[in-house]
Amino acid sequence: IRKETRRVNALLTDLLNFARPRKPERRPTDLSALVDSVAALVSHTAEQSGVSIRKSAPASLPPVELDPEQMKQVILNLAINAIEAMPRGGTLEFGISRTGAGVELWVRDDGLGIPADDLDRIFDPFFTTKEHGTGLGLSVAHQIVTQHGGEMEARRNPGSGMSFRVVLPLGHGEQA
Repeated sequence: IRKETRRVNALLTDLLNFARPRKPERRPTDLSALVDSVAALVSHTAEQSGVSIRKSAPASLPPVELDPEQMKQVILNLAINAIEAMPRGGTLEFGISRTGAGVELWVRDDGLGIPADDLDRIFDPFFTTKEHGTGLGLSVAHQIVTQHGGEMEARRNPGSGMSFRVVLPLGHGEQA
């Protein structure tokens, strides 16, 4: 009963976060340090799953105007999904680069991947390919990125795994 109560509570929390997203509280943020903090959070789980974590980023990136807690939620969701997609181990890679008036963040894995037929629906609320998933994680992440004036896309890697690309403006690129 306790386990089911926690699961239902988590589902309702995700649903409320999706239905009533909080407006981003932007401040200049070191995106590379934010990725490092997420990597530290998932390192134990990754290690237990035989997943190594790598990061590539230029030595100096300008700060990005974003809500660090919301963007941490996005990166954490992508990292956890990637680790879960690699039950036999593999590599989780974060990459950051400067692009035009913004930055790009990649999260890549060499896991099971998402079937090509499902790619168009992965950001839809309640769509999931997981046995115990709510179908809200990627939907909420996509919504957060959009609220930051950014874009998020997913593509299958050649061979195996997935790559998620998040493009964010350096300053306020606010969406309604």
